[in-house]
Amino acid sequence: MAANPRTIGLLLLPAFTHLAMAAIVEPLFIANWLSGRTLYRWRMLSRDGRPAVASSGIKVPVDAGL
Repeated sequence: MAANPRTIGLLLLPAFTHLAMAAIVEPLFIANWLSGRTLYRWRMLSRDGRPAVASSGIKVPVDAGL
């Protein structure tokens, strides 16, 4: 694990798109994978801490609310 991995909070607003979420999370995941250590962490957030509902209707669990 990196000494000080960067933590990134993603605020998932109602009707967010999975494509936008993946465009942020996947490069971070790949950077961790290629380096063999944790350079980045991410936390999914919603306004109220409840699962965020994507534009497709899929509910995504979150780590915390604002």
